[in-house]
Amino acid sequence: MLKAFRGVTTFYANSTVYITNGNDVQKLKDYNYQLESLTDDGDDMWVTSGVVVALGACCEPRDAIRQLKHIIKRLELEL
Repeated sequence: MLKAFRGVTTFYANSTVYITNGNDVQKLKDYNYQLESLTDDGDDMWVTSGVVVALGACCEPRDAIRQLKHIIKRLELEL
């Protein structure tokens, strides 16, 4: 893990959340999210201008790239 995130087990943010199932992309209505490690015993971090990507447990890198491209297209349409 990068030094900047060493010891961080919870990420918070006030921003948009997109979820994809591989074909469809949904923009969630609410803007807040929280990602936690199963062992929540570290520091917290607020992400305000960065990007957090959470992949499914069985998501292969090739499939992740394809799905992220769907999200990028959605973001480009919203510009």
